[in-house]
Amino acid sequence: MEYRKENKFAFDEVRKESFIRRLKSVIGERSIRAAAKEWGLSFSTLNNYITRGTEPSFVAMQAIAFAEGISLDWLAFGTDDSNMNHPNEGP
Repeated sequence: MEYRKENKFAFDEVRKESFIRRLKSVIGERSIRAAAKEWGLSFSTLNNYITRGTEPSFVAMQAIAFAEGISLDWLAFGTDDSNMNHPNEGP
């Protein structure tokens, strides 16, 4: 019998898709490899966030938000008026 612990804080599919869109907008024209290096993440970790929908750790999201000068709330949830029109995201 397999037991899988439910993660009550996991992103649902809609939030996961929204997070991936925000993450791609922050990466912008850079390669995934270049963005990962700038953010102190491995390429495979960042690539998994984008292609597999792997959920990032809080520490990883903090590192990205700090490096990019964006709100952690906006990156994680899309909820911060100061970042609603991120320069790479468009209207």
